[in-house]
Amino acid sequence: MSSGFDLSGLFETEKKPGSIFTSKVSAGAIMEKIGGVAEGLDFKVAKVEDFKVRLQGPCEGRKGRLAVTAEVFEVAPEVAVVEFSKASGDTLEYAKFCEEDVRPGLKDIVWTWQGDSV
Repeated sequence: MSSGFDLSGLFETEKKPGSIFTSKVSAGAIMEKIGGVAEGLDFKVAKVEDFKVRLQGPCEGRKGRLAVTAEVFEVAPEVAVVEFSKASGDTLEYAKFCEEDVRPGLKDIVWTWQGDSV
């Protein structure tokens, strides 16, 4: 796999750039890292399934409390795809959360972000 390999066909077609990344880290380690980053931002973390969590923002935003779902898909033995999606709240707050909080917090486990140029 190259870092520019487009996996968008595996997912919904209208995802925003910066919400999907690939990693060479195990799904369990990715879930731990996401939980740690979320708790550092005072987000509540609720496990939905084995490799899916819901992150709830600490305070009300412009359109209610921001809620984000993070799901890890293992696509090969040492490759995982992680998808973030906004469950509720303001889209601008979600974009800021992805760009300013998630990206820097997860930089040590990210192989490449979908939509980034090589």
